[in-house]
Amino acid sequence: PIETAGYSKIDGYVSYGIVDPDNNRKVNYTIMNTNLTGNQVVTFSGWRNFNSSYSSNANQTRAVDFTLDTTPPILLSYELTSSMQNGVLVNKLILNYNKTVNLSNISNVITALVYSNNGNILPMNISYTGTAEDKTVTLILDNLTLEGGTYNFTIPKDFVLDNLSNASLATTIQVQKSAGSSSNLPAPLSAVQDATNPSKIIVTFGNKLDLASVTNVSNYTLGNYTNPVSAVIEQQDNNKAVVVLTFSNSAIASTGTYALTIRGIKGYNGSYGEMKIFNTTLSLIENTSAMVVSCKQVSPYGIEIELSKPVTGTGTFQVYTGSTYVTPASTYVGGKVIYLSFNQAVSASYLILTNNYFVDNNNNTALINSPLSVQRTY
Repeated sequence: PIETAGYSKIDGYVSYGIVDPDNNRKVNYTIMNTNLTGNQVVTFSGWRNFNSSYSSNANQTRAVDFTLDTTPPILLSYELTSSMQNGVLVNKLILNYNKTVNLSNISNVITALVYSNNGNILPMNISYTGTAEDKTVTLILDNLTLEGGTYNFTIPKDFVLDNLSNASLATTIQVQKSAGSSSNLPAPLSAVQDATNPSKIIVTFGNKLDLASVTNVSNYTLGNYTNPVSAVIEQQDNNKAVVVLTFSNSAIASTGTYALTIRGIKGYNGSYGEMKIFNTTLSLIENTSAMVVSCKQVSPYGIEIELSKPVTGTGTFQVYTGSTYVTPASTYVGGKVIYLSFNQAVSASYLILTNNYFVDNNNNTALINSPLSVQRTY
């Protein structure tokens, strides 16, 4: 260890040394003459290490090459990686240089021309968070769902600096982004029956989804074999996707517990591979609609529609008499019967339901097919 740093003498200039605070075997000399170049004779004097005699102060002479490196940092290799970190997809652009570098912080956005696998050509500005360690620069790209394809990144001039402030030159690099992912799509966050329509089940994911797989009704099974008639993405962004499954009338035959199985769902643009089979159990309300049992004209001024279960609500009808359409003066609902009354005598052939707001106690919309034949009973 060095106790006294001493001084150096170069071409008549004297510089007093300072023992490095992090390494007491090292002395730093600041050279004021910036014009030195080539090999120069340097004399070190006045230094002394611990537990040494004063004879160690003797002059030491060395030849030192003062030719400074003026070459720019050169990019040797690069790669684009994708991996899962704490459940989040992280894309990194890794740049390897020929010397130790630091980021110049000229920008936090990098430009790219993307030739996507689906044939699109897209210019992109991608924000990043960058770090530099030794000869490697790592850019964590903010875009979570980079689609598969070829990326031509433009690395701007002065992007990195070496230890002597030599700046890098502009360059363009080409990397491939695979559309696939080794990570499985996480399971849904929730699956619940819609509060206003028992025929719908709402499934919420915490990730953006692949459109083709999520709208494939065969990927959803209620009970042992029942698939929905439709699967629609109602809402989607980078952090959430809401899928609405609509089941046919009577698919949920009675109120009770049902198994729901979801399979085959993938992440958007290859961000995640296929989700593992997801099984859950739901408490569901039956979705069997009230259906027409009979439609009778019980008097010249009245028609009764009998349904299979009680309903409430309202609706609008028109009755065809053979030559004209007549609108009922009023509509009354009581239990399983809808009663239409008229201000004039009519001879009804059939009726047409123009607006249907009739629902049962579980909010299932009544199934009244139109036109509906009318049977005369008086």
